[in-house]
Amino acid sequence: MNMNNCYFNPACAFLAGLLLVAGCASKEGGRSAIRPGEGIAEHRQIATEAEKAMRAALNSLAAVSAQSNQCAPAVLSAFSAQVQRLQVDSLKLRARSQAMQARGDAYFERWHEYLARVKDPRMRALAQKQRPALEEGFRKVKAWSQEGHEAFQPFLAGLRKVRNALEKDPASLSAGEIREWMTSARANGEHVERCLVSIQRELDSMKALLTLPGSTSQSQKTP
Repeated sequence: MNMNNCYFNPACAFLAGLLLVAGCASKEGGRSAIRPGEGIAEHRQIATEAEKAMRAALNSLAAVSAQSNQCAPAVLSAFSAQVQRLQVDSLKLRARSQAMQARGDAYFERWHEYLARVKDPRMRALAQKQRPALEEGFRKVKAWSQEGHEAFQPFLAGLRKVRNALEKDPASLSAGEIREWMTSARANGEHVERCLVSIQRELDSMKALLTLPGSTSQSQKTP
């Protein structure tokens, strides 16, 4: 999947840019000291923001669906604003996704180089031990990312169709075609939302894999 063609794939942030090692903890000798697990929190934040955006859009669609015969002006206005907001949020999330992808693909390919830069020997040993599980988690995230991508495009297209039709004629709400668009959009949106929830859970599991025994998220900063 080409990131440049991804209008709003909430999971694009994770497709190939799952930064298990990201950012700089410190600078020494021109090289970055790295902590395994950095970047997971950033990716999870994007998934959480994307899920919130999806839930807001679905709630707005539900409000429209609950109308009978004609969509009330206030409901239609709120729905139109929500569709616009989703499009704006999509651009922001895509930009962040692209930035992370640029530095994320090399993680497993350059595993030994990154691992050598981990200062804590316990963390280095733990990361090496958990590599198979981390790679499996990465595979799952990519699969859910693809599912989310495939479902989001028709979801947004459906929202636009409903918005455009109702803005032209609020009384067309009862038309069978519009009802079908809403039903289809809701199904696609809920699918995207499920993918995002699965991604968040998997990221939590991957974070746990990189947590030293007896450590907490507060005492061991492994984002």
